[in-house]
Amino acid sequence: MIDKLKPYGVYTNTPMPYGCLYLNNSGSRWITPDRRFILQTIDGKQTIRLYDYIESFGNFAVICFRHKGKKYREFGDDRDENTNLTIVILKG
Repeated sequence: MIDKLKPYGVYTNTPMPYGCLYLNNSGSRWITPDRRFILQTIDGKQTIRLYDYIESFGNFAVICFRHKGKKYREFGDDRDENTNLTIVILKG
């Protein structure tokens, strides 16, 4: 269970615009006002993080974020019942 709703990460206090960032041949990238999601690591630990942006991937959307200096593009796996945040399970 997650104790705090405060996100963990480098960009927690950085003001950032939201909306559609740009359109190109590969699709759109956008940011919503609430950029929080739950990251579940391989060992099962869950933390609240902030994503960089959401990117279109065909008819779906992927969450683009950084974890331990590496960029990830992952699908949202589920929603948390208590916080209604998207859960992303880190595959490795």
